[in-house]
Amino acid sequence: MKKTISVGEQTFEVEGMMIPIDEIIPNPEQPRMQRILSADLRKSIMETKGLVQPLLVERVKGKDLKGLIEKAKDRYKNFGDSVIPEFLSSVKPKYLIIDGERRWANIVRILYENPEADYLKVLPCDVISESLSEKERYILWVSIHKMRKEWMAMEKETAARHLIRLMGDPASAANILGITVRQLQKLIEIYELAQRMTKGVGPRAISYARETMNLSKKLRTEEVVNAIVDKVNKGLIKDPVDIRQLRKILVHPEAREEFLRPSGTIHSALAKVSAEEIPIKRPVGFKDAILQFKKVINAYSWREVQRWKGNSGLLKEIDDCIEILNQVKKALS
Repeated sequence: MKKTISVGEQTFEVEGMMIPIDEIIPNPEQPRMQRILSADLRKSIMETKGLVQPLLVERVKGKDLKGLIEKAKDRYKNFGDSVIPEFLSSVKPKYLIIDGERRWANIVRILYENPEADYLKVLPCDVISESLSEKERYILWVSIHKMRKEWMAMEKETAARHLIRLMGDPASAANILGITVRQLQKLIEIYELAQRMTKGVGPRAISYARETMNLSKKLRTEEVVNAIVDKVNKGLIKDPVDIRQLRKILVHPEAREEFLRPSGTIHSALAKVSAEEIPIKRPVGFKDAILQFKKVINAYSWREVQRWKGNSGLLKEIDDCIEILNQVKKALS
């Protein structure tokens, strides 16, 4: 059955048909980098006894099939998966996935775990009539994900970088993503910075890079960026949210110097920030001060508290607080 589909400003004629799963392969050039496999998605597919939404594919006639298969296998090996590369070793591809790789991959995993799910060996697909160029294929994938707003880690940044290469024009690439040229440039800068951290934290590098790029340009000197990259890769910065503390640290000379030391951490640098610089609002009465102290401490999550574990300076301050409270308690008893 033939029909037309519209994606952004593009309209395509497609033909709906059922296709054996071993005649379909993923496009190794897609920007998706993680979260391909999902137990929740597999459960949903099993509950519905198949796919509700067909895969969008194109015929692979005239393409380098061996090259596509090997690239796809390498891609999944990089994801840490062994089942799909093994499956790809036995396929006889006739169709290339444009949209729906995640559904396809999880069905492959279902068939590996539950060979009795025969009904998943043939999948509903919409086959695009015309042959697409790499540029057209990529723009179509980006347009679909832009409409669904389902970008995952590093996908939008990767797409921005790849579109620049394909389009050769930042304005056109930005228009496809639906952003400004300035926003496009920032995505590319984030992507390039994240690539320097991926060996340390994998795909989560994008979160560290985004937090780093959100620092003001005045604070984000080359020396500071290099230090952040080094400390992320060494495991001295374990949470991307901690990078926000640098807004306070980098304007304080002693704290900045501490952070830039090879062994310096965000927490050791924070300890250098003078306590006098933290404004204290004095309550009306002494009892109010005690109640406010209790309320303020209880407001911190255990996750925040655990970040200071082993900090000798803070432990000494806590001991001093305990001593003062014991003296007050003794005086009031």
